[in-house]
Amino acid sequence: KLEAIFDRTMEGAEATFLQGDLAATALGMAKAMREVRERERTKPHAMLRDVLLGEGGERKEAIFRSILDTAVPALNDFKVGDLSDLAYAIAIAQVPVPTFEDGSTLFDRIAERSVPLLGELDPQRLSNL
Repeated sequence: KLEAIFDRTMEGAEATFLQGDLAATALGMAKAMREVRERERTKPHAMLRDVLLGEGGERKEAIFRSILDTAVPALNDFKVGDLSDLAYAIAIAQVPVPTFEDGSTLFDRIAERSVPLLGELDPQRLSNL
């Protein structure tokens, strides 16, 4: 299954991926998902849609869950641009925003980390947040 392959790939990624790599992976996957979601259903696009999105979006959610499970513990090490890219990727992919045991969401945690770094943001990245 694709989910198992992706989960296996992401195992240990926190040790080898830099935070920017995780954000770039999320953003690249989100853009690819948006592209196949919005294209007409030609055979190649339909095949890629099935691989990336699944019938009801279950695959895209599994892919993003794997990425976010790796990214969340390292949020305090993310640069502000990477936080912006991560937030933007979630919006583009149209996946549910993770909620944590304390009731906060991933967007709450991104905002907490971003506020002290706001001076480093360019206008585009600020709008992504």
